[in-house]
Amino acid sequence: MEEEFKIKLATKRKINEVGKTISRQAVVFVFLVGLCFLPAKYLPTELAIIYLIEFVHRYVYYVFFFFFSVLVIGEYLRGLRTYKTVEIEIKPDKLIIKDLKEPFEIEYSSIKKIYGGNNLVHDFKSMHYINFIIKLEDNTKIEIRSHSELFNGLTDLLPNTV
Repeated sequence: MEEEFKIKLATKRKINEVGKTISRQAVVFVFLVGLCFLPAKYLPTELAIIYLIEFVHRYVYYVFFFFFSVLVIGEYLRGLRTYKTVEIEIKPDKLIIKDLKEPFEIEYSSIKKIYGGNNLVHDFKSMHYINFIIKLEDNTKIEIRSHSELFNGLTDLLPNTV
């Protein structure tokens, strides 16, 4: 089985770490502000509505939605990648990624895990492509964006790495 596919190799940007920090802090603040809404869960419906309208100040809602929007912005920054189009060739014993600068080979025995990448904002951008990560034995990660048939083919070829 020798097949060639066009893929996009992803490389992280410098702003990804800033986005990760923003996201983590925003999750904490959304959780803490969200605790103000918790007592409404244990009240009867009529009292819960009165509690949420009369007792929870409107500034709590403003703060909650502000930190929620900061969380979405942080996830957007965390998921930004630079993509470079290359070809990947699947051979019976290895993968060959044909990069213009330096082509490299990946033996199937050196692949530790294949899993889908996820991001709150960027994974819903295009339903035709899938982002997935190949983790090697030396813990290097290769991020790839391609059609789902490549991901399905690799997971069928290497079922113990999923």
